Amino acid sequence: MKQAKDNATVAPATEAIKKKAHLPRNKKFFWMFFVIGTLLLLLGGALLPVWSDVDVPWKDFGTRLFSLIFFFVILIYIIGYLLRQIIRESKTAIKILTVFEAGFFFAVAIGSILQYFDSASIGGPGTIVGMAFWSRGFVYIVKAYLCKHEEGDKYPLWTLILSIGLVSLGSVMIANKLFSITHVVWVVSVTILLVGAFMILLGFISKPKVDKALLALKREQKKIRRQEKELAKAQKRAERLESKVEGESEKKADEVLSLEAPKEDADE
Repeated sequence: MKQAKDNATVAPATEAIKKKAHLPRNKKFFWMFFVIGTLLLLLGGALLPVWSDVDVPWKDFGTRLFSLIFFFVILIYIIGYLLRQIIRESKTAIKILTVFEAGFFFAVAIGSILQYFDSASIGGPGTIVGMAFWSRGFVYIVKAYLCKHEEGDKYPLWTLILSIGLVSLGSVMIANKLFSITHVVWVVSVTILLVGAFMILLGFISKPKVDKALLALKREQKKIRRQEKELAKAQKRAERLESKVEGESEKKADEVLSLEAPKEDADE
């Protein structure tokens, strides 16, 4: 009877737990922050250039990965920008210069792939970006000259100033090698590590807080389940003991009957 009352008490408590345990969408999958943060920490740690002097399988993972990334970035630059400039450009000289520029950067992309397989060595990202700035600035300066002297078109002054600035910046980057691939790997890997740590912090912040009353109800529910298991075991032990007692009583009764039978025969 007491067990039935306990079950009746736990039933509404279980419903209350289920209702209060229903979390909003932004907190239901809080564990994803921990998963993503851990993966980012592992990736950032593998990218660190400190492994270059250690005999581990991923010691040049960062350099190889960024060589592959440069290949795709250069292809996107050629297809997404230079080819559009070639199609839109009406001046033949500028179109030819842009075609040469696209061909040059395609060769640089091939060099990035060869560098990925350690078959070639091209300049670092600073040199490549400097060449892109210099070539674009040079093409715009030639375009400004053609517009002024051959066709008499108006060419914005700010565009000419920007072109000269691109040529100057590109020349400085090519000559001084402002940053190498190692610097880029350091910056990216440290950034990934910081983002991973921030994601784990978000996981702790987003983790839902469980009410103490709910914890008490859950503990009570576990306690009642243990009591039910113990009661079931006790009932089984009682049944086995009862069956054993019945067996022994039947055996004794048979022995008494077997002893009384010869006495009756003797009396007769």
